[in-house]
Amino acid sequence: MKRCLILAFLLPLAMSRVGSLSSAPFPGENGEALLQQAVVQASSSIVRIETIGGLDIVEGELAGTGPTTGVIVASDGYIITSAYNFVANPASILVTLPDSDRRLPAEIVARDHHKQLTLLKVEATDLIPAVPVPMESVRVGQWAIAVGRTYAPKLPNVSLGLVSALERVNGKAIQTDAKVSPANYGGPLIDLQGRVLGILAPLSPQGKGLTDGMNWYDSGIGFAVPLEEILQRLEAMREGRDLHPGLLGISFSGDAAFLAKPIVQEVRPTSPAATAGLKSKDRILRVQGRATPSVAAVKQVLGRYYAGDVVELVLLREDQEVSTQVTLAEKLEPFHFGWLGIQLSREQSNTSGGVVIEYLFPDSSAEKAGLVKRDRLLEIDGRVVESAATLRDILLHRQSGQELPLKIAREGESREITVSLLPLPEAIPAELPLPIFREKDANQPPVETGEVPLQLEGQARICRLFIPEEYNPRDAHGCVMWLSGSGEPIPAPQFAEWKRLCRMRGIILLMPVAENLQPWSADDTAWLIECLNETRKRYTVDTERVCLVTAGQNPGYAWQLALEHREHFKGILALSVPDRIRLPMNEPGLRFQVLLADHSERGQKIVPRLSELLRKEGFPVARVEFEQELQSTDFDAMGRWLEILGSH
Repeated sequence: MKRCLILAFLLPLAMSRVGSLSSAPFPGENGEALLQQAVVQASSSIVRIETIGGLDIVEGELAGTGPTTGVIVASDGYIITSAYNFVANPASILVTLPDSDRRLPAEIVARDHHKQLTLLKVEATDLIPAVPVPMESVRVGQWAIAVGRTYAPKLPNVSLGLVSALERVNGKAIQTDAKVSPANYGGPLIDLQGRVLGILAPLSPQGKGLTDGMNWYDSGIGFAVPLEEILQRLEAMREGRDLHPGLLGISFSGDAAFLAKPIVQEVRPTSPAATAGLKSKDRILRVQGRATPSVAAVKQVLGRYYAGDVVELVLLREDQEVSTQVTLAEKLEPFHFGWLGIQLSREQSNTSGGVVIEYLFPDSSAEKAGLVKRDRLLEIDGRVVESAATLRDILLHRQSGQELPLKIAREGESREITVSLLPLPEAIPAELPLPIFREKDANQPPVETGEVPLQLEGQARICRLFIPEEYNPRDAHGCVMWLSGSGEPIPAPQFAEWKRLCRMRGIILLMPVAENLQPWSADDTAWLIECLNETRKRYTVDTERVCLVTAGQNPGYAWQLALEHREHFKGILALSVPDRIRLPMNEPGLRFQVLLADHSERGQKIVPRLSELLRKEGFPVARVEFEQELQSTDFDAMGRWLEILGSH
């Protein structure tokens, strides 16, 4: 049942929550009155915001046009709200003050790009600022009320819940199970005294965009940025200064962040970390005096800071503690991944150690250094190469131009070679050997192949798969998710070509079915990722050859899905390109490549500009040129590009 109601319905709502939350006793017999009093107390600081004009479609989704909410933070007319409320770039903004029918024009003063907030200013005086709750007094399990002012100018809509966690979304937010949605984005999360815990915003633990947190809508998870922390930055924003995330410029290993020890794997050249003297293999013990036993803990502490902030790090280096101060940066130099230019044998022997080179790309770093087919790579940059995964993890943190010492075995003899890494290729090779598939195990249980429906437990929705008839669990297959922006199925001629390519190159094709053939949106993200994960559980998938194909109109959502989930998708094959795109920072450990193949008149106008933007941020861009319809030779080129995704 929806729990976002007009104030007049607050009392039945409160009663409906009492029985199920024994961990947070309801506040006495007069609890209903207390709840109503808390909302009334806070209402004098809550405004209604309306926008006029702007974009209809933002990141592939219909932009909301209804009223939203803001919170007064200064008596002279300053209002804080969620940046989501202005994602459509409105032409004008109007604010209705509490207990007033008069709408005042507002202007944007500054933006907080880290916590997705916007500061507005109206010409008014003697306003009542919200009272913040001191963060040291906030407790998990305490009651909280999410408040908006969207349905009626003078009556707030409310939702009752609990504070369910603190310092979520990398330390930026309070988590609540009160209903958080566009109906109250920008409004306050308040306590039973009417004080403001935080400002409600659609934040996401993964993405960093204005709409990324929308996929948590209706999930029982909402986030609020602590008001106390917002007020600490208010003076800077009043001066018109935008706030940006603070970047350090280091990378860790690819292990799970909540388990891995925070041992620095790579320091970005010219980054704040490099300037402060951080080195590879340093372990971060404390950040700003707080212990950091894991990578997740480091991210949680650093997530509270902005570009320009100075933070103190305590490091463990060769059994000695080292202290240093770092000034966080707004931007880092783009990271350009280094590439050896080799493919490994899919059948590796564990008895001899190392990995065997099966193919060298022409004019690659490896070929220029004198490596040859069947060389066994034993060590790279002083690290033992135990498997293909080990090699990949090392190279994911090395930039083009770096020189690396290699130790190889050739015909029983050990040799040492130095290689200078080249950037990832943009040109698709004219030829590339087809993979050699191993014989099936006669004792292997039969596997369903061909067109196979995939249905997740407890879900009515279907994802169609195509599994090559000769699929062998002993061979790792590539994986391609085909996603049309408008939700239509894959055209029959293209499907036939994809099936041919799947058989030829060893690829599994995922074709999620959109509900009622509607355009994809952030609400679908969790299901799409789970379909991919379930495919990886059922079949042997090469996690480095996982790609998303965008097609049709409105491809913006598919692009953002792939870019914001580079831990899953290693590339995007674009049969259609978006009018606008927000690119993330190209980070070590998240190698990502782009193939542009949009032949439409509109696409041909966008592709040159998009290519330039992608390259500027460090993403390699390949092209497939054709005039009208994709031919078999074009699909063959796509197949060769997919092989590059899995190369080293």
